[in-house]
Amino acid sequence: MTNKDTRFQKGVSGNPKGRPLGSRNQSILAAEKLMENQAAAITQKCIDKALAGDATAIKLCLSRILPVKRERTIQLDLPPLEGSQDALRAIEREVAAVADGELAPAEGQSLASLLETHRRHYEIEELERRLERLEARQCAAR
Repeated sequence: MTNKDTRFQKGVSGNPKGRPLGSRNQSILAAEKLMENQAAAITQKCIDKALAGDATAIKLCLSRILPVKRERTIQLDLPPLEGSQDALRAIEREVAAVADGELAPAEGQSLASLLETHRRHYEIEELERRLERLEARQCAAR
């Protein structure tokens, strides 16, 4: 037997079943075990430090109280999207909204990405329809 035969073969897992579902990292389990009976005391200590003015403790407490900031819903009148040209007009409208301060630049970028995706999908569907018509004509001409 050569060295090459004892190594893992490319594309063959050394553990075909993989890590069991729901299994947890041993270091996290150990940390949880250590904190098991101290969670309430540690929480109270953090609150006490926050009340005493410790900025880090205040930040930690507030991060647990206030919800994580989510994206807001965008309200913007756009033309109906029935074709690729409509998507281009909608992008022009949203660029104007960013310029006028109605939308934040990041919101405009996200919306432009969605509109561009819509435009590309519409164009692909249109090309598929045109190709099918050409193929049908080609078959009929034979």
